[in-house]
Amino acid sequence: IVFLGCEEGSITGKPQQEANFKLATGETKEYPVWCDLIKSAEFIPLETTDASLVGEIREVIIWKDEIIIWDNANFKLLRFGRDGRFKNLIAEPGLSPGQYQALNDIYFDTLTTTLHCLDPATQKVRVFDLQGNFLRYGFSFEEHQLTPMSMRFFDEKVYAFTPPLFNKRDEYLIHKFNNKGTLENRFFPSTHPIYN
Repeated sequence: IVFLGCEEGSITGKPQQEANFKLATGETKEYPVWCDLIKSAEFIPLETTDASLVGEIREVIIWKDEIIIWDNANFKLLRFGRDGRFKNLIAEPGLSPGQYQALNDIYFDTLTTTLHCLDPATQKVRVFDLQGNFLRYGFSFEEHQLTPMSMRFFDEKVYAFTPPLFNKRDEYLIHKFNNKGTLENRFFPSTHPIYN
């Protein structure tokens, strides 16, 4: 799934061309063609059931035959097949260990095929498999007095972005942790003149 938009011509400097797409309704609409960037396109209608309705897409993860959608309006994580068929709800809000109270970020680990969900309310990362089973608590930011807005995993390290309002530990915006939860480094002090 790709969402594209641009304000001016293509990156090659050539003017954008127009293409006609015939919609299922029978009407014809014109859309820009990004032939310099896209080699092929595929339209996948998602199955619509009461359980699979999507309100506001915050993030889409495509991996092999899986499509994972973070529905920010309904606070759900949904799993679809590449054919658009709804497979299951991965996670939803609640107070039990297998649920999250809120979501700030998600990360899909392709090696373990697990979904890591950052819950700012508990300052913990919850880990789910693709069938929606709660596996374990992952990383916890609570002991570090941080409530990250986003996280990234790279080379077995966790990088957490924490705006000053949610950082009770220090004035740094990014904190680097190892996979055991030990703070290794901090970057970009929010007290720097560039941020004020």
